[in-house]
Amino acid sequence: MSYKKITVTLLCGAILLTMLVSCENVSGISNAETSEKNIEEERVTELPESPAYEGTDFIIAVPEDRKPLFSSEEDSESIVKTAVYERNRLIINKYGINIDTKSVSAGKISEYMKDAETAGMQFADMLCFPGSTTVSLADQGFLLNLLSSPHFDINAEYIDTESAKSITTNNSLYMLYDSTTQYYEQSWVVFYDKKLITDRGLTDPAMLAATGEWTWEKFLFYSETIAEKVMNKGSPDLATDIFGFGAYDNDRELPLAMWESGGIPMFKDTYKNEVKLTDDLTGVKEKLDNLESIYTSKSLYPLAGTNVKKAFLEGRLAFFIGTLQFSAELTEAMEPTPNSENTRYQREWGLLPLPKLNVQQKKFCSFIDVNAYAISIPSNVSDPQKSITMLNAFCAASGGAIKKAVYDKYVNLFFQNNTSTVLLETVMDTKHFDMAALYGSAMSTVADISTNLIIGAIAENGVIDRPISDKLPGFTKFSQEKFK
Repeated sequence: MSYKKITVTLLCGAILLTMLVSCENVSGISNAETSEKNIEEERVTELPESPAYEGTDFIIAVPEDRKPLFSSEEDSESIVKTAVYERNRLIINKYGINIDTKSVSAGKISEYMKDAETAGMQFADMLCFPGSTTVSLADQGFLLNLLSSPHFDINAEYIDTESAKSITTNNSLYMLYDSTTQYYEQSWVVFYDKKLITDRGLTDPAMLAATGEWTWEKFLFYSETIAEKVMNKGSPDLATDIFGFGAYDNDRELPLAMWESGGIPMFKDTYKNEVKLTDDLTGVKEKLDNLESIYTSKSLYPLAGTNVKKAFLEGRLAFFIGTLQFSAELTEAMEPTPNSENTRYQREWGLLPLPKLNVQQKKFCSFIDVNAYAISIPSNVSDPQKSITMLNAFCAASGGAIKKAVYDKYVNLFFQNNTSTVLLETVMDTKHFDMAALYGSAMSTVADISTNLIIGAIAENGVIDRPISDKLPGFTKFSQEKFK
């Protein structure tokens, strides 16, 4: 696979960057080239010494395709691999350990963990798997509660404290989302077709995002304006007509992403508190009704998967909702075909955050998919202190340096315009984790009283208040027993 190096146009970007900085949510990733490395070095230096680890192995279980997250091989042509190499170098120089990986699929890890526990053996020192898989492991008792360790401090400067607390259940935290796992690539975003929008004389939605006015109401207006012919048709042609929007999965992922864009928790603050539904759900029905009206619009392209990607690449879809990692696939599809200078698809696309529910919403919320990778510690490790110390070291040494490397990768390899590079900062700085979505992905009792109801209300015009009342007693009992 080959990618063109994209040259960034400075003037346009400078204008938009100025607007974004004056508005909100920009961290200045692109201006942190030298400082991040120094920060990580200082943080690792300040970690506790442990000469006992010199010459020992530290084994990380991870699926084969994610082994590069921990590779110690330097690659000067890969920004991210170089950052990973430098991260590993800091840890190795500090503790003298050998970082190694053990390949195992997410679908098999539970079986391996069970076999290891039965045999009284340790399977790995640390795990790295999708959040949904990690929740399942925690539910089966295979993971160490990080909060139970005196060597873990959730408020440490190298820990993403806000994210960690948002997925803590009462007094238990079993996983961490950290730049170690490059989870940013699983941020939900909106890709848009620039030509379709400009041809209709509409303002570039990136400018709306810059001023905080990028809302679902504006999204719907754009979608139905561009899909005007479809809106007035009785039976649209899915192969030729122009639609407003679509998603890789319309049935569950799209309505869930729509809801999560508002950052509204179904559960109260669950850090050090009993897991309970939010008392005041006033206004939830109104918000759900608004989202349902968007979801049921005739401008929605009804097909998903490869069909919706193809429609977007062919210029028949104004907006494509998916995770950031689709940037690579979109770029690849526009590369010249073998023995030809012509691209298969010639569309200019841009990047947007998920819209806000309304203009009153303080910031964008870039929902992190439950398939994003998290790190965790097996409950039966022979040396819990060592595993926690190394987990701390990975977090401290990764930090902003890995985050910046991921940012630079997308800027240099995938993005076609400078507005996308600026809005990527917005996406990465407004990450949103949801305990309901995360735990609901592996625990049906959680999903049945939260995400399933939300998805049903949006996608199927379902009700939410009565099912909550019916399920609440059972969930309360479940919560008190499960989340201690």
